[in-house]
Amino acid sequence: MASMAPTDAKTPPTLLTLPREIRDLIWELCLVSPTSRVLPVYYRTFPAAHPPSPFVWTAIRPLRLPRSTEGPFYTADTYDVPAYTAALRVAVTKTLHLVPCAPTTEELLSPTLLPLAHSLPLVNRQIYAETAGRFWGANTLVLPDYATGCEVLSYLGPASLGIQRVEMAIGNVWDVDRFQGWQIILMLNQLERLVREGALEMLRLKYVVGVDDGFRNRTEAFSLWHHMLLENREESDWGRCKRELVWEDKTKSDNRLPLLERSWGLKEDKQPVTAYQLGIIKSRMW
Repeated sequence: MASMAPTDAKTPPTLLTLPREIRDLIWELCLVSPTSRVLPVYYRTFPAAHPPSPFVWTAIRPLRLPRSTEGPFYTADTYDVPAYTAALRVAVTKTLHLVPCAPTTEELLSPTLLPLAHSLPLVNRQIYAETAGRFWGANTLVLPDYATGCEVLSYLGPASLGIQRVEMAIGNVWDVDRFQGWQIILMLNQLERLVREGALEMLRLKYVVGVDDGFRNRTEAFSLWHHMLLENREESDWGRCKRELVWEDKTKSDNRLPLLERSWGLKEDKQPVTAYQLGIIKSRMW
């Protein structure tokens, strides 16, 4: 009777026993967006979609926000940032995913593309050694507005320190009503922290004119960002970080862009802000 034992049995290869060149190709597919841009999204769990379809991350506003002082104004200085971050983590019940982003807009490259495996380095030590730094080294984080940015950075926690490039839409893209100025400053401060403590080396702000809803929101948005960038210029040090400010539609020139560039210190401002003027900006209920 013939023996049933295999005569030339070989152990099938596993992921970590494949040649390094092949593993590097796999890591590339898992970690690098085709456009080198990634967008934060979430998937609905109820009602579930078939097939699953991602939704661009939309910010919420957790209330009540913890204050660190009893100052009379709603400014970034009157809030306890660690406590605010913790409040965001509690309020955010969605699971964050990062998917390939379109080349020039804050939109999905394709709704059928799977999320990139930005947590892959956490699997084990070998994978960490081979992939750590590759995700943020290859991809720019694209944020559709400042409120989403606050949530995404809070969600990522210490992992956000690895982010190297950020593009954030500003202007008429979120709530530009009063009392939002402090949150804009808070977001800019969080990005500045990534320069001081992390790896952020490029920040691009893209001004979006948006749609006029009939309530002067375009004018309000420009005034809000002009003054918030001015305040940030006077109180921040971006160090080695390369900063850019661009208009949404590069084919159309707009004389307001140089004003924003001067506000943020990208161009020389021949009329420096006095301490008195800065105090007025900080005390106003933006």
